[in-house]
Amino acid sequence: MKNRTNPHRPPAARHRRLLRAYNQMIRDMESILMQTEQGYLSLQVALETARGRALQSGQISREEADEIARCIKNDVNDVADMMMESGEECYEWLSLDIAMIEHRVLSYYLATARLTRRLLRGFSR
Repeated sequence: MKNRTNPHRPPAARHRRLLRAYNQMIRDMESILMQTEQGYLSLQVALETARGRALQSGQISREEADEIARCIKNDVNDVADMMMESGEECYEWLSLDIAMIEHRVLSYYLATARLTRRLLRGFSR
């Protein structure tokens, strides 16, 4: 039986290494964006920073870092395009998410109010 590997796909060990680097760059971007005040940092800057961290780690070459950065950029663009095409579905999904968050915040607020009420009753006796 012939070995039918895709000539465009890297060997398994390299593929796993690049996948780990891709995932790490995504985590780094998320961390960078979460630590920055909203609106003060672009995705491009976060991607370049994550790319720089990947290079500093020594796990991948400059060419591989560039390749991964291009893949992430393409993936982000694909998601943005998909969201634009299915805006109504995304709006419904986000609305459900927002409703769940509002419910949770209200539950925490009410639980805190109940606890505060009990504490105040204890001090007034």
